[in-house]
Parts: sequence; structure tokens; C-alpha cells
Amino acid sequence: MIKQHLKKHTGTYYFIGLILIIVLAAMVYAEPFVYLERQTVDSRMNFLDIGAKKNIVLIGITEEDISKIGPLPWSRDIHARAINKLTELEPAVIGYDVIFSGAKDNSQDDKLVEATRNAKNVVYPVYAQHIEEQKGIVYGADIILPFDELALSAASLGYNTFLGDPDTVVRRIAPVLSTDMGTLDSFPLALEKQYTRTEDESLPNKLQIKYGPNTIPVDEQGLMTLMFASPEKNFKIIPFHKLLSGALNKEDIKGKIIIVGGASPGAGNFYNAPKGANMSELEFEANALNTIMSQRFFREMSKASIVITILIMGIATIFLFALLSPLQGLILMLTIWFVYGGIAYYATYKSDLFLEMTSPLLTVFLTYGTSVIYGYISERKEKSKITQTFGRYVAPQVVNEILKYGEFSEVKSKKQEVTVLFVDLSGFTPLSESLPPEQLVEILNEYLELVIRIVYKFEGTIDKFIGDAVMVIFNAPIPVEKHELKAVAAALEIQSDLVSLSDLIEARFDQKISASIGINTGEVVLGNIGALNRVEYAAIGDNVNIAARLQSLAKGGQIIISSSTYSAIESEVIVTPLGKQKVKGKLDALEVYQVDELKL
Repeated sequence: MIKQHLKKHTGTYYFIGLILIIVLAAMVYAEPFVYLERQTVDSRMNFLDIGAKKNIVLIGITEEDISKIGPLPWSRDIHARAINKLTELEPAVIGYDVIFSGAKDNSQDDKLVEATRNAKNVVYPVYAQHIEEQKGIVYGADIILPFDELALSAASLGYNTFLGDPDTVVRRIAPVLSTDMGTLDSFPLALEKQYTRTEDESLPNKLQIKYGPNTIPVDEQGLMTLMFASPEKNFKIIPFHKLLSGALNKEDIKGKIIIVGGASPGAGNFYNAPKGANMSELEFEANALNTIMSQRFFREMSKASIVITILIMGIATIFLFALLSPLQGLILMLTIWFVYGGIAYYATYKSDLFLEMTSPLLTVFLTYGTSVIYGYISERKEKSKITQTFGRYVAPQVVNEILKYGEFSEVKSKKQEVTVLFVDLSGFTPLSESLPPEQLVEILNEYLELVIRIVYKFEGTIDKFIGDAVMVIFNAPIPVEKHELKAVAAALEIQSDLVSLSDLIEARFDQKISASIGINTGEVVLGNIGALNRVEYAAIGDNVNIAARLQSLAKGGQIIISSSTYSAIESEVIVTPLGKQKVKGKLDALEVYQVDELKL
């Protein structure tokens, strides 16, 4: 069909396809689809069943606490009391997520320092006002620290700055921050190191961060993807006032990591989480700590792996789509999407591996689109070529049939049985000598319009015009049932309508016209014949010559057919045998017949 044109003219198609694939592969390093990819990551996270570790306990400053204790900020004496209460319950680590910056200036600060010093396990946050990523290392500047004496009393410090993606969702954190003061652990990592008594410095390296015997894998930007606990298994928050009132049980606190921080919009920062939740900074810290302590980390494909995937899928599909119809290609594209998407979700569920989805699936979509668009353009060109080639010879409905069923990007020469009809105006030379050119052309055009209309009606193909003669073939370029009968029927109608046309011409120009017709059936050679820019679809061969010779035998108003035509329609036509007739170019005489009428 027309699709064959795509198969035969693939040079441009493959060139466009390969350029597209290379561009998509190169764009991986610019990450134009990174946030669309993050959306697919969020979706895949919903399939994971991640539990919250029981040795992480959250104590939150809630709206209830504010109503009971008073509006924020609270005096530092209240925080000192809270730390003392926690110390009595013997937690392993206290992460106190409140920034006490500025200079020490009153006795309340002394109480806070003393409580911190006595606890020996308090980790305080610091805040980085500016963060940026450079070559896989995250840098922080303009660091806000607790006041000096409190910082020195703390077991450790950790930065607690969370940065969302441009869609405002927080999915990743930098486990360590490089600053002018040296490497600074994140608040969750500082808690984990205090809990495990790891004193080694955290060393950022390419795609990983090492501390003691442990390793945290990070992406090429130096960020760790958070594993969020399933909603039904997420961390429960104990109101702050219960700590101050002594309502907590020692068995619920002893030996555990306690994180104290804001748990309401008026008491702390809130961020958008991947699972659609609006989550407090306290909960983000707990989930980050949960990720580090579980040593269960998401792994992502490297950019090199993504490029290889795009190249493999792109090259494979650009070839496959070239062999398929648009509908078959659409089915293949959707199948690839379904299978690859299923593999990606399974890889996340089974191995915590995020296979890149957006770029490979977009590659398949664009290669399919390239195939469809190129095929459409090629088909339009092919239809235009076929229309130009055959529109001069056959009826529009026949051209439509060729477009529907034919494969004519190149019309191949072939042998085929056809019925050839020659029709010629009798006595045209004397007529041309007696009429002015304008009248002669007018008569000729009316005659040719009559012939063309009838030929098209009976599914014939105009092969060529030879002056006032017309050569017609039946059964090419598309098959025509009973082509012998249709050729004879066309000839009879031409003769009948010419009688009426002749009467009109006689009334206008005082001239009569008639036509002689010869018909022969046999095998001919069909194809595009010519050279350079002058090429025409034509039939050639001995059987064409015989039809021309039979037309020469016929008188005005007469239709002569060969024995090969007559034998095919003998039961459907009334003829007058004319016996054997000698024709030019043939050694043996031919048995010929005059057509009188069709049998009813």
C-alpha cells in the first residue's frame, strides 16, 4: 500500500529520527523533564510500604500547646525545663529543632545552657540562608548558629534547611553541607551519628557520602531522596505540654531519639510532601532520619544509563514504526509504555530503584509521531504523484481506487491482459480544411469530451490522444471485471451519442461527424514510458497495434472487434462476422466482427 513508500524512501526518515533521538539523549544532561519525572517518582512512592522506626519519637509544639502555655516565642526557661524533663526519661538523643540565635543575655539562657550541658546528648539546628549545588556538592552560606555558649554545650549541630523543587515539593535533602566552616551534617544525619556514637567526619564523595562504616548514596547533585513512611505508619506526634506536665512514660522515651519541634503552622515551617500531604518540618526531619537509619535508599539511573536507554529504545522504535501502519504503531507504542511503566514500578517496589520513565517514554512517543507525520507527508506526496500520473487518463473514482489499493511509488512495467479501444473521427482531414481553426477546435473538444465521459463511465483509461484519435485501455491500471464487455458497451454508447452530437454540429457548422472504432483484447506491456521529465503511463505491444489496425478497417459509425474480444463476450453481443481481413503489420489475416448491439 502507500506505506510501501515509507519503506522505499527511508533515508530522510531515519535521518530525522536519529537526529531526534540524539537531541533527546543530549537533553538528559540539561534535565528539561526532571520535574515531570519527579511526578512519576511520587506516584511510584505510593506503591511502597515503608514503616516508621519505633525508636524515633516526635514531640511537637501544637496549637493546643500554644493555647495552654501561651503565644510563641516562649521564654528559654520553658525550653530548659523541657530538656530537663527529657533528660530524666533517659533518651538516647534529643534533637531540639528550635534555633536560639543571638547573644546570650539573661539568666534564662544560663538555664538552657545548663540543661543542655547536663543532658550531654542535645543536637541543635543551624540555618543556612543560602544553599546552592556545584558539581555534585551542596554549599551553604550565611549560617545562623545558636549563641556561642549553647553551641559549645550541644552534643552536635546540624543544618535544617529544606529546599523544595520548583513545584514546591520537598523530595530530597543534602545529607551534608559544605560551608566556610567546613562540612556540616544535616540535622537528621547529626541525630543518627549521635545515636550510633559515630564521631567520624562525613565525607562527601561522588555519588555517596561516607561516615564511619556507613554510606549514603546521593544523586549527581549530592542529594538524598527521602523515603516517606506510609501514611498509616507515619510518626505520631506527642503534644509538647504533655512533656512539661510529666505525663510521658519513661519506657516510651528511654533509649530513643526524641525530636522536638514545631508541629503547627504557627510554630514551625510546613512543606509539600510527595504523597500530597502538607508536612511539618518536624515530620520531614523524622522521615529523613528514618531513611538514613534504615539504610534503605532509593537508587536512580545515572545520566549515562538514561542516554543508553533512550538510544536503544529510540533506534529500535524508529525502525519498528517504519514497518507498521499508524494504528499498529499506536498499539505498539502503548504496549511499550505499559510494559516499560510496569517494569519501572516493579523495580521501585522490589529494589527501590527509580528507572527513568519520562525521557524513554517521550522518546517512544516522538519516534511514533515522527513515523506518523513522515508517513502522512509521504502519502500526500504519493497521492499527488499518482493523481498527476493517472488523473489525466482515468476517472476521479478510478484514481481514488488506485490511491486506496495501489502501490505506485514507482509504476513497474508488467505484462497484463487488457482490452484496447481506438476511436477516430472519420473524414476529419476534409473537415479541418473547410472550417476555421476556432470552429474546428470547438468541434474537436466537444467530441473528445463525449468520448472521455463515456470512457470514464465504463472504467476505461485514456492512454493517449493522437490528433482526433483516442486510445483507451480497459483493465489497467486497476482490474476491471468484464473489461471486454465494458469496452464494447463504451464503443456503442460513443457511436450512439455521436449521432446526436453530429446533428447539433451540422445545425451550427453545416458539417456532420462520425467515428470509426476498433477493439482488441490481449496481453500488452504496461508502465511509465519516456525519458527525463517526459514520462507517461502507456500500453505497448502487438495487441495495441491490432486494435489500431481494426479501427483503420472500420468505416464511420462502425465498430470492429477481434476474435479474442468476441470470444470473451460471444453470449452477450450481437455481431456481423466480417470474415478474415488482412491488416498492415500482420502476415496472417484476422477474423473480425462488426458489433451491432448488445443482447438484452
